[in-house]
Amino acid sequence: MSEIKGNSGYINNIRLVTLFISLLTIILLLFAISIGTASYFLKQSNDALDRANLVPDVRAGISISMDQLRVARQLLVQAAATQRVGDAEGYKSALTLAENRVKSSQKRFDEYLARPDKFNAPAGLDDELAVNYAAYRDRAVKLIIEAAKRGEFEEVISLESDEARKLDENYAQSVRYLTDNAPQINQHTEANSRRGMLMALSFVASIVMAAIIYVIIRNALLAPLDRLVTRIQRIAAGDLT
Repeated sequence: MSEIKGNSGYINNIRLVTLFISLLTIILLLFAISIGTASYFLKQSNDALDRANLVPDVRAGISISMDQLRVARQLLVQAAATQRVGDAEGYKSALTLAENRVKSSQKRFDEYLARPDKFNAPAGLDDELAVNYAAYRDRAVKLIIEAAKRGEFEEVISLESDEARKLDENYAQSVRYLTDNAPQINQHTEANSRRGMLMALSFVASIVMAAIIYVIIRNALLAPLDRLVTRIQRIAAGDLT
């Protein structure tokens, strides 16, 4: 009889331990899901903030690239004019500055194309920018440089007033996408940021709820079961009637 009672108590204890382990596993699983979900959305939020911080730099870089070509055109007109009046020193200085501006513009444009984040830009936008930039550089600015080196003042003015202005406008229209798309990027960033904060709050809330559930289960289920098993064991042992 005592052996049967001992086995009964042992089985009851195993059931309680199994129940406790199952409940603890469920709570830990909820923790893991909460942590994973919150971490994912927080990462999305941080990435969006990094993207928003990078947008002004990229926009500044591509705008500076365009401005460098415009300054180079002005310097080339100046170089051609100084050469026409026989100012060799002024011509050489202006021509060198113009060539350096073109190199600086190319460097800025290459940095833009190599940017790590494409900002969900439409397919083909970079290709369009590259085509327009190459046309602006090769069919306008470089031709003006060659004309200035040959001392052809009228050709410089003609290229500047006709071809360069038209190609500049084509390139500027492609660049405007970054300005037009900036509000959309900022709105997306703000939405992700709010979502990340909500997920962080939900994570904290899940911890609190899990703790409350554990306390309720312990007080409402585990403690009564433990007292019941103890009472049964005492009755079986003859201590209670």
